[in-house]
Amino acid sequence: MNEPEARGESRVRRILIAAADAADFLTLNAVLKGEFAVFHAPDEQKVKEAITENPNLSLVIAVPSEKIPAEEIIKWSQSEPETAEIPFVIATQEKCKSRWIKLGATEVLSKPYPDAARIRTRIRNAIRLAESRKLIHSTERDSLTGLYNQEFFFRYIEQFDLFNPDTPKDAIVIDINHFHMINERYGNRYGDEILKRIGKRIKEQARNLGGFACHTVADTFFLYSPHHADYTGTYNAIAESLESRDGGPSHLRLRMGVYEHANKTKEAQRRFDRAKLVADTLKTDYTRKIAIYDKTMHEQEVLEEKLLEDFDTALEEEQFNVYYQPKFNIRSEIPVLDSAEALVRWMHPKLGTISPGVFVPLFEKHGLIEKLDIYVWEHAAAQIEHWRKRFGLVLSVSVNVSRIDLYDPKLISILQDILDRHGLQPSELLLEITEAAYTTNSSQIIKRVGQLRDLGFQIEMDDFGSGYSSLNMISTLPIDALKLDMRFVRNAFHGNHGLRLLEWVIDIAECLSVPMIAEGVETEEQLNMLRAMGCDIVQGYYFSKPVSAEEYEHFITDELEREKTDGEEGTFEQILMGRDWSEHPENDPVLSLAIGFERIIYVDVSTGRYIEFTPDGYEDDLQMKKNGDDFFEAVQKWIADGVIDEDREKMSKALHRERILHHLSNNPSFSIFYHMIRDGKPVYCGLKAVPAEMQGAHYIVIAFNNVDAAIQRHTENKIP
Repeated sequence: MNEPEARGESRVRRILIAAADAADFLTLNAVLKGEFAVFHAPDEQKVKEAITENPNLSLVIAVPSEKIPAEEIIKWSQSEPETAEIPFVIATQEKCKSRWIKLGATEVLSKPYPDAARIRTRIRNAIRLAESRKLIHSTERDSLTGLYNQEFFFRYIEQFDLFNPDTPKDAIVIDINHFHMINERYGNRYGDEILKRIGKRIKEQARNLGGFACHTVADTFFLYSPHHADYTGTYNAIAESLESRDGGPSHLRLRMGVYEHANKTKEAQRRFDRAKLVADTLKTDYTRKIAIYDKTMHEQEVLEEKLLEDFDTALEEEQFNVYYQPKFNIRSEIPVLDSAEALVRWMHPKLGTISPGVFVPLFEKHGLIEKLDIYVWEHAAAQIEHWRKRFGLVLSVSVNVSRIDLYDPKLISILQDILDRHGLQPSELLLEITEAAYTTNSSQIIKRVGQLRDLGFQIEMDDFGSGYSSLNMISTLPIDALKLDMRFVRNAFHGNHGLRLLEWVIDIAECLSVPMIAEGVETEEQLNMLRAMGCDIVQGYYFSKPVSAEEYEHFITDELEREKTDGEEGTFEQILMGRDWSEHPENDPVLSLAIGFERIIYVDVSTGRYIEFTPDGYEDDLQMKKNGDDFFEAVQKWIADGVIDEDREKMSKALHRERILHHLSNNPSFSIFYHMIRDGKPVYCGLKAVPAEMQGAHYIVIAFNNVDAAIQRHTENKIP
């Protein structure tokens, strides 16, 4: 290769003459060398090397021959983003010159060559034209991939549709799954290389389909094409560019969304929004490569547009109704009304009742959820105030606080203003924050939640068990209660492993010294099992679906009536007061506490002395006397004799005097499950202990129960 004869000024245009015959080079060089920097490449390989090393060439003059396959060289150059804009002039004796123009040549010189002045003029014009095109190209194209940028892409769509109104077109979006991880693991340079490869293939496929394409942002590409029935071949051709090279990732995956027969009355952006919407459905679906925007998605989009348009009117007209689901404390045998959760329903004047599962994610996506949350907070606070004035009691209500709410610097002042106007204390408006909210910008979220707790707000972690947080994170979070995810509760009652996991999760709450709340309780079996495991509060359809404030008042009046009745009959402690523990406990009313349990044992904390009550005469199974001097010594013998080997050490440690006393000094209850041998077979049992005080003395009340039958029923999937 001959180097340029004049490198001097940067303004000198550089021309490559691709000619196998030296005579062609000498002729053209003699005409051009005074004005241009000219160099020579005699065969295809050297031509490609010269173009690759000099992507800023002003022009290539190619003389077609066996060694200079000009058609192939043009196609190769145009396929590379860095060299696609280099203009080609063809010097040939062929009579049909138009085919070269169709192939991408800018100009054709006839051989034998015209006079020098005409050659220079035509070369100057070709270079000026190419430079003008390049200037336009720089404003139209994405610098990384050489594809159109989004602005000009949409302009070309408008022009194409204007002149081709009857041609059906498809809007296509191509994305790369988890592309951000490529940059994280391999660096931005490697990520850019991936995008260049994909851009090159998409450009080729756009040409094959008769369409055009653009690179929008990050890993997203748009392609506008005449309608095709099947894009599998297009997908596969583009996906080949993701094949592993140089030790890079081999598991990269494209997802393609297609909006067929795109509605040309919609803005171009809307058409590709639809293609993007359907492409995103493939993020976690590894069974499909291509998704088509269909009638169902269209109807969903129309519905969402309607809901978004009607949102402000719905707030003004109070179409959003706040419902209340009662929450019951189940630490005692008779569940006691504890509080309520505020849940919102949209009573749309035309669409009827709309589930929050439809509109809440939509409002979160479009930044409207904060307005709705404040609306619910306001109505819940007003209801708490109303119930206090009407019934003379304070009934706390839980409300949802979204991640977006927590980022609002005015959140605390908004909540404080609501409390002040309704005369409430912070502890009366319980704040539910989902487990997922803590996982993004966790330090900022934790700081804000800590500020709320400092003001006296009680924080409930909602949807606990949905899988977002680690145990390490849980131990450091500012929370006052854990609320089990509804799906977690339901799934737990479909097999032995689920119940063990549920027991373990409830143990976490005990370790954190916070109450456990379970939602989605639908059956008596679930209620009894959760109580035996140590769950503190439950809600669900077993007690009630979410109801209006007026319907909820029935629960309040029922609770007040029950408390009145209890007051007339005397409390449990009053019944036991003055009782001689050594005389006939089997005749005492305390036996009513044993309903649902095989036996209940009272242990005097100071002396260890104990007394046992049983409702059904199973005292021999426990192999303990009805009363004794040292429960903690007796229970260790019982563990050694009756508990199976796998659970023996666990039970022995759990019921050690110092350990159980320490636990109950920091927690409202203690629960544990174990297996014991009955009739030669292992039986699943539960134990629950709570602290008690009578006549100034401190006791531990320990209840034992056989839960084997209930677990068997759940294992056989008899519980829906």
